[in-house]
Amino acid sequence: MMRNEPLTTDERKLLYKAARHVADLTGRSVELLLDDAIGQPMALGADYMSNFRKGQISQSKAMALHYHLQQRYPAQAHQAAPSLFTAPGNDPWSAWLDEHADHMSLTIITPETDSRFGIVQRVNQQPKAQATIKLGQAFGLRLKLSDIYQGQSIALVCFQGYQGKWHSVPMGRDGTSQILSADIGPEQTHLDLPQDEHGNLAPLIEHEDLGFHRFVIFTTPAKNAAKLPSDLGMAEPTSSNSKLEVLIFTVSVN
Repeated sequence: MMRNEPLTTDERKLLYKAARHVADLTGRSVELLLDDAIGQPMALGADYMSNFRKGQISQSKAMALHYHLQQRYPAQAHQAAPSLFTAPGNDPWSAWLDEHADHMSLTIITPETDSRFGIVQRVNQQPKAQATIKLGQAFGLRLKLSDIYQGQSIALVCFQGYQGKWHSVPMGRDGTSQILSADIGPEQTHLDLPQDEHGNLAPLIEHEDLGFHRFVIFTTPAKNAAKLPSDLGMAEPTSSNSKLEVLIFTVSVN
């Protein structure tokens, strides 16, 4: 999570070391990592990197970069500066999801990619990255359906992970219920979420929190809806979770 305490000069030197290590491993320069952390290209002076190496960087930029590295490159940053960055894997659900979830069958849709955003918006219920959206931009989740659901009924729940905490995202057509149950057509290949009471797309909006958000959807045939998890914050993964289809997608909000 974002630090509340300022970084000391020595810590900012370690921050540079971690950023350089991440840059060397990923091919993304320290300058670009700073751009990513701030959310826009920065005009840097000729001596900026030299000063940064000495720990001479503003607190606002240092804290933004620290947060970005912790969220996006936790393992690499921890390897270079273990006293400054938390090792990944402390969240049992994150580790379980990385191993079990399908990272390819869930995507986001935005007004630029789908014309139906003009139909309805569920904007009053919503106060790492494979896609980037802007703060306040409407978006939806597109679920690629397994063949087993064609011509059948599906039940699903959705959770949003942010700063190590998981929150339920209501998927019910009333806008408050956690579970969505839906009949799938025999030729239907995807499901756009959330939906309103008429089955139309009801987009989400992130109003407040910048950084990396993970969206996880658990699906099962509707007859097994009772087996869907209700809270990722209160219990650790069990063997029964592995019997569900799990899909995950990471979005950067800037």
